[in-house]
Amino acid sequence: MICRTFLRFCCGSVSVLLLLSLAGCDSPEPNQLTILYTGDTVGELEYCGCSTEPIGGIARRASYISDVRKKESRVLVLDAGNLFGNVDFMGRLKGEVLLQSMGIMAYDALNLSNKEFLYGASMIVDGAAANGIPAVSANVVKAETFEPVSVASRTVVV
Repeated sequence: MICRTFLRFCCGSVSVLLLLSLAGCDSPEPNQLTILYTGDTVGELEYCGCSTEPIGGIARRASYISDVRKKESRVLVLDAGNLFGNVDFMGRLKGEVLLQSMGIMAYDALNLSNKEFLYGASMIVDGAAANGIPAVSANVVKAETFEPVSVASRTVVV
């Protein structure tokens, strides 16, 4: 039930971002937008180590995003969340490196999900902001004030 609700939320968030980004486009090109979507990184920085068809890794991700941006003029890079992994010193350090890496890769938005709050709201909200990554969420509020932890949406002009 929670997974289904989360999936609907992610699809809805991506749809809203897509519609908002297309609305502001005044390029002479056809309305073509390339969306690069990541998620469930869970603190992993390196590829899986699989002997056949190894996948993953921040360096590979950065290279792929860079290659796509060289070929395509309008690219939207989004993360669905579950960025952080283990709740220990190394997990926190990996989380900080992931946020810095996403800032370098110029992510357009990061959805806040349950794992983003493993180290408290300030790490993800402040860390994302410090690295120029807009954190978006439509249903995460502060317990004391019921104010949103982040913006519900963002307009991206590509």
